[in-house]
Amino acid sequence: HIIKKPAQTPEVYLKLWDTDSQRGPTILKSDLIVLLSATFAPDGKTLACVGADNQGGVVQLWDVVTQKVELLRTSSFRAVKAIVFSGDGKKFAIVGHSAGDRLAGAVNSEHVELWEAMPLKRIAVAAVKLSRANASFSSDMKTLAITGETVDAGRSVLLWDTVSHRTVKLRGHENRINCVGFSPDGKTIA
Repeated sequence: HIIKKPAQTPEVYLKLWDTDSQRGPTILKSDLIVLLSATFAPDGKTLACVGADNQGGVVQLWDVVTQKVELLRTSSFRAVKAIVFSGDGKKFAIVGHSAGDRLAGAVNSEHVELWEAMPLKRIAVAAVKLSRANASFSSDMKTLAITGETVDAGRSVLLWDTVSHRTVKLRGHENRINCVGFSPDGKTIA
């Protein structure tokens, strides 16, 4: 549950409830101006919140027990709009609005970055610029499916190898692609 404070104080608060006991809320105060997405790491111990502050794109990694936050500020993003963890929680991908250039004819230029979770370290940047991007890890964590619209391939799904960082484009989409997901065995995407 996300609460945005009134305009005079650009702070965001997150509320956490224990669903078993219905106790709560635990309130976490975020320094973000806008919070665009929040998700838990697979171990449930870290809450990742993404958005923007006055300096650009931000990822906040909250330890939900100690309520301490590790801040990742990325100058390559104006705003981070989504985060997805690998199944083991050792890597995550962030999707966001690019800080610099814009795609010709696109409202927003977006890109995807792959990060190590511990220690925080950028591994790679997908070699594509997109608009309306989204991402999902395969169960073996070797492939990141990225959706969006590219200048050269139009509406497509990109399969990004998280080791070699090569991409394969799956074409043939006539309508906008809003999301992507892998089957549990990683052999089929929808």
